[in-house]
Amino acid sequence: MLVVQILRKIEPEKGFLTVASDPSSIGAFSLSNIGVAIMGKNNLSCLQGADFTVGSLATVIPLIFSFGKNCFKRKNVLFLSYVEKNLLLIFAHFILSFNSKFLGYLYYQYFFYFSFFNIFLTCLPSYYICKND
Repeated sequence: MLVVQILRKIEPEKGFLTVASDPSSIGAFSLSNIGVAIMGKNNLSCLQGADFTVGSLATVIPLIFSFGKNCFKRKNVLFLSYVEKNLLLIFAHFILSFNSKFLGYLYYQYFFYFSFFNIFLTCLPSYYICKND
């Protein structure tokens, strides 16, 4: 329980998962976001205080790795969409600069189109990922 309290003070915005099979870890379950109890002989109170109950530690480890891999994939999709958006912006400016012979002509209202392009291509992927999560 002390470890969870210390980690909460250091990084309050992070989520915590507690995996335990000891009845003394009920306090840690209450401090963490998700508590997973492992079934044992004398831990009925531990099972009641946890959010989830599993039969053995061997079933918890694949779940943690699966969740971590899916989270990494979602963040990767968002990062690549932001890179793609910025490359499109740079490419448009590059082509239009050659077309105007670098004289600085405005082919479109910069603020209006640039703002909508930036807003939609930045917000829509984030909204889609959050809605389908």
